[in-house]
Amino acid sequence: MLLSAMRFLILVFVFISCSGNFRPQSWGIQLQGYNAPYDLKRIREAKTDLWVMDFSDGPDHFFSKAEIDALKANNKKIISYMSIGEIETYRFYYSHVKKELKGPINPNWKDNITAKFWEKDWQKFFLEKSPTYGASYLDRIISSGYDGVFLDIIDAFERFPDKQNKANLMAEFVIRISKEAKAKNKNFLIILQNGLHMRRFLKDPKDLLAAIDGVNVESAFFIGPKVEDNNFSENLFTLDDVKFYQKADKFVLSLEYLKDPKLLSQYFEFAKKNGLIPVSGQKKLSGPLIFP
Repeated sequence: MLLSAMRFLILVFVFISCSGNFRPQSWGIQLQGYNAPYDLKRIREAKTDLWVMDFSDGPDHFFSKAEIDALKANNKKIISYMSIGEIETYRFYYSHVKKELKGPINPNWKDNITAKFWEKDWQKFFLEKSPTYGASYLDRIISSGYDGVFLDIIDAFERFPDKQNKANLMAEFVIRISKEAKAKNKNFLIILQNGLHMRRFLKDPKDLLAAIDGVNVESAFFIGPKVEDNNFSENLFTLDDVKFYQKADKFVLSLEYLKDPKLLSQYFEFAKKNGLIPVSGQKKLSGPLIFP
């Protein structure tokens, strides 16, 4: 009995020590406006312990491992943006995308086309090396030294009929990405960008929860027609999703587009109360950020 109990304790210790060991206290994000010759000073000097950026600036310029390593010099985790629910016409893979993989164009971002993300030919771009387009999207990110991926357009499952089936297929895609990445770097972070409500459609969310480290909610609590400074909305639906992921020991990032001091104060107070890790920025995510 004693030996069995010791084995159990060892297993519990290993589980605890290998999961949830990184929890950011602050974060930043920049997806545009790097400006040749690609000045990354703002990211390098930021006091945050996690930063999301794009791994490329256009179809031909990719940030090098030396550049990424320099950004990580002060123990900052550098995370690469990666959209898995849309075809981005400015990516290296675009010229190889088959017509059959294309869904409707995103009306808000004309260079983005909804992807039939469940198709094997789409997932190949992310997970498999090819003589046609070379290293996979994920391998390009890993080999460049990034500490994780920020997976966007998770909610693409809503753009197709049979949402429950498509949500489960999206979750399977995320799990595949996580398994592939963590096999090469066990500390590689998998962060979901929006689409938190996908968990409501899943037969069992435990495999998805095991595959991810954190989530982000964007424009979730200041909702309205304006680009910035919309009024506060408690949004109990999203807040319920937030609590679900927190209960599963996942960190929750939050991004709002605010500059009004009163709204910012309200946002940061709300974030603190609900365990969110907040930041405020501009809609194009190319300009200055506001931290608590």
